[in-house]
Amino acid sequence: MWEDTGRKAPGKARVWFNLGGAYLNTDPEKARAALLRALELQPHFTEALYDLGVIEQGKRNWNMALAYYGKAVEEQPTYWPAWNNMANTLFAIGQHERALEGFEKTLRLNPDYWPAQYNLAIVHFMRGRYAEAVRKLRIVLDWRPDFRDARYLLATSLTRAGDRALADAEWKKLGEVNAAESRITPTMILAPNRP
Repeated sequence: MWEDTGRKAPGKARVWFNLGGAYLNTDPEKARAALLRALELQPHFTEALYDLGVIEQGKRNWNMALAYYGKAVEEQPTYWPAWNNMANTLFAIGQHERALEGFEKTLRLNPDYWPAQYNLAIVHFMRGRYAEAVRKLRIVLDWRPDFRDARYLLATSLTRAGDRALADAEWKKLGEVNAAESRITPTMILAPNRP
């Protein structure tokens, strides 16, 4: 459908953006071509810049992802999905303190975006700041009490912080957990492709 629309309205950036979105999860190269065409027609198209960042991040082209996310927030400083994914990318390349700043910026722009709280908790946990990880995880679990990964990370953070009594209570809340689940590695949560 969008390809046909693109042929009928080749000069409309939104059409190319929508075509890129149609391919975003199935054919990143076709998505990239359509999104680049959208940017040719409308160079300050924040959402197209963001989607190009998502494509690059998916391919682990960290510097290109950062460049696209950076351009997106330059165009629209309040575009929180780009701040969140920029922070994820910074974390992936070991720039944890800058990642913290990005997740905090995400939360200033969208205080209800619980995945940014979870991502912050992961960064604090990985940096050995267990008390801060615990604080963020409690916020996440207030929003999502059945989020097992957060509960597991909370129990682990409390254990590493030396608070055995609270840790034991969290382990009990996890209940029956098979061995594979009990050895999870926390995974960052990306902002949606199309917020």
